[in-house]
Order: sequence, then structure tokens, then C-alpha cells
Amino acid sequence: MLFKGAFIKLLLQMRGELRRLCHSPFVIGLLSLLWFILRTGTKPSRINYPCQRAALANIHLWLTIYIMPLIYPLIHLVQKSLRSRRFLPILVIAIIIGGALTFWGVYEMMRMKEMREISLKIEERLAMFEPCSSIFVVTGTRGNDDGIFRLIDLMGDHGLLFYKSHEYGRNKGPSGLIGRDDVVIIKVNSQWDERGGTNTDLVKALIEAILNHPDGFVGEIVVADNGQAQYGSGGFGGSFSWLRNNAENISQSIQSVVDFFANKGYKVSTYLWDQITTKRVSEYFEGDMEDGYIVNTTRNP
Repeated sequence: MLFKGAFIKLLLQMRGELRRLCHSPFVIGLLSLLWFILRTGTKPSRINYPCQRAALANIHLWLTIYIMPLIYPLIHLVQKSLRSRRFLPILVIAIIIGGALTFWGVYEMMRMKEMREISLKIEERLAMFEPCSSIFVVTGTRGNDDGIFRLIDLMGDHGLLFYKSHEYGRNKGPSGLIGRDDVVIIKVNSQWDERGGTNTDLVKALIEAILNHPDGFVGEIVVADNGQAQYGSGGFGGSFSWLRNNAENISQSIQSVVDFFANKGYKVSTYLWDQITTKRVSEYFEGDMEDGYIVNTTRNP
């Protein structure tokens, strides 16, 4: 019994040590470095994966805390060892730390590159003929910030109100675009994944702006597209559930954005028109209530 009790006590102590070891910043950073090398070394494009970016952040912290403070002592030690000609072990350590610092520098450059905003320089132009459309542009936005709301404010400042309301106010009035009980169709591009598709952060922000109607939105929002049931990233047309999407979080698909709002009780849904792209129907007023495409029978030149 005494031996059994001592063994259990030893196991509990080892469990505690392992737990502390697993939560050690040094161990987490070192394992992240090994993981990054093993996963990215064979396929550099994996550096864009969310798990690899998380590993990069851990490695950056590890290098900053544990490696950077060793630079000056290492230089001093190398100089001393060179004078005594016993510098081979020190040289090996210097190479390892130098490689780590190089990695740290590459990460810093990548991080700064990502933070640098790329914007279009657009000059105001007036149309020469009527009728014409007014185009409003907001630059320096990523989609998951306040870009949509800045665009709505810009439109309102030029007399194009976003919200239709009986009351006058900021971005609202009787001449506004979207009423509280409207059915709003948001047309996106879903035939291609990644940068070939509509920014899902932008779609999410737009849906949020509509739902924030000052009179209380009670209508419906449908996110739709016709991927033509052919071509595209998968060779089968459009999809609202691509694994890699145009967003800060590339796993955020159009469908996941819509589900986010639908799960909160809002009337938000998707409709992939690929399902009806070859289905020909007549007009509603002719009694045809089926979904499909109305084909003009008149030959166009």
C-alpha cells in the first residue's frame, strides 16, 4: 500500500509538471517553430493557412523573448572564443541563432506588408451624357471594418439616402433606398473561391447595415448568384460554401455569414440560381409561380 501511494503521488507530480510544461511559452514557441518548418517546408503556400499564421505569431513572440536578448552576450562570447580559437561550438550556436533571427526578420517584413494598405487613386469625373449613374467610392477599407458605414455616410452627404423612412434624419428619408419591410437581394460572385469571389466580410457588413434600419428591419435578405452550373473553381459552377474565401478569415464562406444572422432569428437566406439556370418559366402575371428564367422569344440583333 505504501508503494502504491508513493507511485500515485509521483504520477500526480509528473502530471502537474507536464501541465506546466505544456503551458510554457518557451515550449509553445519551440513546438510552433518545428510545426511551421515541417508543415510549410514541403509546401510554402501553406503559410497562408490560419494555423500557420497562428504558429508564426507564437514563433515571433518566442524569438522576441528568448532569442533577441542573447544577441549581445553571444557577440561578446564569439569574439572571446575567436581569440582563444575554441570557437566551433560557439559558431554552431551563432548559426542557429542567426537563422532564427533571419526567420524573425522575414516574419516582421511579412507582417508589415500585410498591414500596409493598398488603395486605388480615383479621381472624380463627370459624365458627358445622360442618363448616368453616380458611383461612390471608399478606399482604405478591408471589408470587416467601418467601410460600409463610411460609404453609406458618403452617399447620404450627396443626397442618396440608404434607408427609406417616413422620417427625415441621418441617411434616411422618404426617398431612401431600402425600406424596413423590403425584400433585398444581394447579388454576389460565387463561381470562384478565394479572391475570385465577393469579399464575405463586406457581405456581412452590408447585411448588418440593412438589419440596423432605423425603423427596425422586418423584411427579408436573400444572398444570391448564378454560377451557371459550370466552370468555376470546382468545375461545377457556383458555391456558397467554398473552403477558401475572400475574407480576413478565409474559412468564412457566404453560407457561414448568412447562417450567422439566420441563427439569430433574422430572415436571411441564400439562393444559388445554378439550380434553375436551365429552367425556363413564364411571367408571374401569366400564372407561372415557379422559379426559373424568363427567356425573351424576340430575336435580338
